[in-house]
Amino acid sequence: MAIQLQQALPDLPIGIAAMTDRSLPVLMPTTDRTLFERTVRQSLAVNEPPPSQLYKNRATTFDALIPLVGSRFYTKGVRRRLLIVYTDGESAKPSALSFTLQRRVTPVFVHVWMPGERIYNHGRVDPRYHADPASAAALATIAKSTIVSGGIATKNPYQ
Repeated sequence: MAIQLQQALPDLPIGIAAMTDRSLPVLMPTTDRTLFERTVRQSLAVNEPPPSQLYKNRATTFDALIPLVGSRFYTKGVRRRLLIVYTDGESAKPSALSFTLQRRVTPVFVHVWMPGERIYNHGRVDPRYHADPASAAALATIAKSTIVSGGIATKNPYQ
């Protein structure tokens, strides 16, 4: 989906960051289509970056987005900043996210989730993970609390 978006907006610099309980910029915003495509295909994976802490339930937290907003990930002087987050919506409850994102960036959350999904660790099914059917509602709550205008999209990536 990210590659399709970049192809639809070829003149718009688009960057890539990965997140779990922290964000990792993977590609600074660029209009280079080949570089963007290669980065998506070669650099993004489940639990990458690996969580910095041991976790009981969810490794991901949307608080990990906060450093992206205040960092130099966005070009200085850009008036409109968009943050598109492709996520399963399964996250620990965020703390200060709404106050940090509002008016600094417009987030759009794209829910990519499917019942029965599994996570694999070293080629084996992770028995601790179970797809959370409440993730769409949780993500909608996060989206409502963080945006002045924008929204949430739901997409089954397997269609």
